Amino acid sequence: MHGDIAKELEKAGYAERQSAFDTWRREYNEERPHETLGMRMPAEVYQSGTRPWKGTPEEISYPGMMTRKINASGHLKYKGEMIFVSHALNGWQIGLKARKDGTLDVYFSRLLLGHLEPQTSSFVPVQRGTEDSAQKPKT
Repeated sequence: MHGDIAKELEKAGYAERQSAFDTWRREYNEERPHETLGMRMPAEVYQSGTRPWKGTPEEISYPGMMTRKINASGHLKYKGEMIFVSHALNGWQIGLKARKDGTLDVYFSRLLLGHLEPQTSSFVPVQRGTEDSAQKPKT
């Protein structure tokens, strides 16, 4: 949270906080110039996105891939083994795509998360800056 609004909201009672936040947001975006914006206000430079927000999908499809659901503890089940992937994916389906070396690419939507190694029942996340992090699924 921005430091200025945090200070202002500390002073307000619970019922007054939304009103105080609305006032702060309007002043911050429409009345206060920002040095990083060349002394313009955010409302002067804001452009809405070209793609409308359609909300979070109920389900993600993985054409041509096996799927597994991540459980509450962040694990998936593969060939009878529970393998930890991430707590953040609790309840979501992930896609598994076989590789020539016997491992599986693990995808969340179009994002390559890492590789599942069936021999060791382990998940190896993709490291930033490696060749694998730039790979995209072939659809």
